[in-house]
Amino acid sequence: AVDAGREQGALAAARRGPGACAAALDEELNGLGFDPEAVHDQEGATIAFTRCPFRELAEANPDLVCGLHRGLVEGFVDARGDARVVTFRDLADRRPCQVEIATVTR
Repeated sequence: AVDAGREQGALAAARRGPGACAAALDEELNGLGFDPEAVHDQEGATIAFTRCPFRELAEANPDLVCGLHRGLVEGFVDARGDARVVTFRDLADRRPCQVEIATVTR
């Protein structure tokens, strides 16, 4: 599931226009129905998934659904190239799920 998510995340990143990774990821997650809430700072951003459109399925199959979402985020961030995933916290860690990304300086 994680690998499939990474592939989809990379494809989604390629469709997004120029701009910072955190803003583009926030837009992508919003388009997928996660209603993201982002806090940005100079090092990067923390984005909470305030709504999971697959909540019931994720609670029944967290490895599959949360793994897919983790892969999607990781693939998206990796493909953008200007940030890296620091932590990804899914239902097993916290509610709402969230991702912390750090800006990569080139």
